[in-house]
Amino acid sequence: MSEPDIYFGEILNGYFDADKQERRFKATCAALTLLKHTANLSEISTIRALETSIPKVADGIQKTLEKK
Repeated sequence: MSEPDIYFGEILNGYFDADKQERRFKATCAALTLLKHTANLSEISTIRALETSIPKVADGIQKTLEKK
């Protein structure tokens, strides 16, 4: 179980030194990784569901990281 955490950390490494576009890219990659490890594929049955989920999860990751 620690493997996803290490990978998740690697994706977000340098987040605060990145420009706005790279921050969004990092958050989106982290969202994809999180969904990959937590989503039940039977619950996500369409591409449209993924298209909706990924930006929402990425937004949540960015908001969490940028809280101080």
